[in-house]
Amino acid sequence: MTKLNTYEAALTLYGELFSALRNRGERYFLGSIKRELIFLFFALIWNKDNPSKTPSAKIGVRFPPRNFNEWKFGSRYIGFNEINPELWDLDQKYFNDDIVPKRTGKKSAVLSYGFDLKRAFQLQDLMKEINIGTVVDWKGNLKRDEGFAVIKKPWPSLKFWIGNTITVFKIYRFLKKKTAPGPSLFDFLGYLSYQTFVSARIRTILKTISKDKSIGSVVFSDVDNILGNSFSLWSRLFGFSQIIYPHGSPFDFNKHRFFKPDQYYIWTKFQENDARSKNPGVKTIPLVPERFKKNPQLDNKIREKIKNVIIATTMEENLEVPFGDKDKIVEYIREICDFLKGKGVSVYIKSHALLDWHEEYDKLAKEYDFLEHVKERWGLDKQKDMDLAIMLNPRTTLTMQLLYLGIPTIISLETTPEIAQKHFSVPNFPLSVKTKKELISLLDRFLSDKDFYRKAREEALATFKSTAII
Repeated sequence: MTKLNTYEAALTLYGELFSALRNRGERYFLGSIKRELIFLFFALIWNKDNPSKTPSAKIGVRFPPRNFNEWKFGSRYIGFNEINPELWDLDQKYFNDDIVPKRTGKKSAVLSYGFDLKRAFQLQDLMKEINIGTVVDWKGNLKRDEGFAVIKKPWPSLKFWIGNTITVFKIYRFLKKKTAPGPSLFDFLGYLSYQTFVSARIRTILKTISKDKSIGSVVFSDVDNILGNSFSLWSRLFGFSQIIYPHGSPFDFNKHRFFKPDQYYIWTKFQENDARSKNPGVKTIPLVPERFKKNPQLDNKIREKIKNVIIATTMEENLEVPFGDKDKIVEYIREICDFLKGKGVSVYIKSHALLDWHEEYDKLAKEYDFLEHVKERWGLDKQKDMDLAIMLNPRTTLTMQLLYLGIPTIISLETTPEIAQKHFSVPNFPLSVKTKKELISLLDRFLSDKDFYRKAREEALATFKSTAII
């Protein structure tokens, strides 16, 4: 099976599991861990046909395992017969049809303060838009005299946590019927222990907020993981209307979202178009991140020679890590470095801090004395020193940040997985290349043609201005 086939087989298996669970609470919990389960199913199905491509790697606990196609399951795999697309959106139909009471309160509760809110906008900006009644403080930085109620992250209700744990055992029994011989109970419980706890904690938080009749809506990040999906599902169950803002992607919203929010905060035309395509007539509210509020200006001091090149692996949302081709990406980077060797250029691999092939990038950095691997987050102050960017997948905020600085970005279509192209939104900006040969040719022109480089910088800034809502 190809990786696209494997992913769609995992979606089908999840649909079968959803059908097997009948309890309402169980289905809502299952929806909150959908991403984690699909990644696990993908790994087990893929392992059957590709045992030689699964070197040893330890199972993850605190975060989802980072390199699923590097798990070593031995003979553990999921036997699979037929892919059924009708099962892919079975959960979405159920949640949309589920009748829940609608709340009428005029105030809003912010669910994700201290999680990723500051990367989107400041709480003070949000307070100008809505009447905030409660804020869930995940970092413990807020005082209790801010003019709204503050909830420090509580322990989950024992009832909700035990209920989730029972559901996990039911999932394991279901999986045992599909696997040969299947993951051990210890591994399975270890994998889902964090998700079981977090889902119960967020359900507890929403139940606490629901006791305040003045709260009618909730604000949270549209991230596709246990946090974002738990915010979405449990707030739906308690009847709150939903106001969402983008977690990272400047291009679209959560593709696994189960139902339509009532309002979107947006800062790019891509987001606006995506929101309206999913929900015609929905209210979209421009709210620009702080780092983009200053009107972008092209630096007049254009360097005579390109000195710093960034290769952005952009492993956002743990998408390419399990589904992409590691060997292809590593070889891609190596060929770029071979071409740039001896040309007086410094190269930086900018990887995702959590979800990427860090070990391989570290090895590459040891092979080339002009190559550096950067894992930590880079702000605009670091990015402004770059002269050119090669994006192995454009679906990341980093793309917009580089365009904002007038840094030309070359989009590599060859390293974008089939799964991303079929199941996720992958925009195609100018200066895209289909092959390594085209990329090397374009790099050669950038190094030798100053006028071409200057024009590319102007076009990069123009692309940002035509895309961002400022």
